[in-house]
Amino acid sequence: MTTDVTAMSIDVLSTLALRGVLVEIADEFRARTGLSFAATYKSTNMALNLIAQGATADMTIITRQAIDRLVRDGIIVADSTADLAQSGVGLAVRAGARSPTSAPWRRSGTPFWKRSRSPSPGSAPAGSTLRR
Repeated sequence: MTTDVTAMSIDVLSTLALRGVLVEIADEFRARTGLSFAATYKSTNMALNLIAQGATADMTIITRQAIDRLVRDGIIVADSTADLAQSGVGLAVRAGARSPTSAPWRRSGTPFWKRSRSPSPGSAPAGSTLRR
């Protein structure tokens, strides 16, 4: 008996941030569901570029902002979206390196992540803003 391998596999386009998780769960997912997945891992911007060029996938795992954009553009079905994970960003210092608390950008007393993101006068065209 011949089986259709493509019918037993899910094509996934995923952000790089979840690569480790998907690699880790692949075997258990296959054991529990009988399905495997073939994943392509890209940055969110590269995934958006691929989608704009016509790439398709059974499932796309990207940032909420990118999903909302694709829903707005009619590329992804709104009712098919779900939040899967949250990610955090941390800061670490190598052993023996200068602590961020003594770094020049920290000496003002206000951590850099709490400072205004507005450009200083003359550093950006009128009416523009800087975004993180």
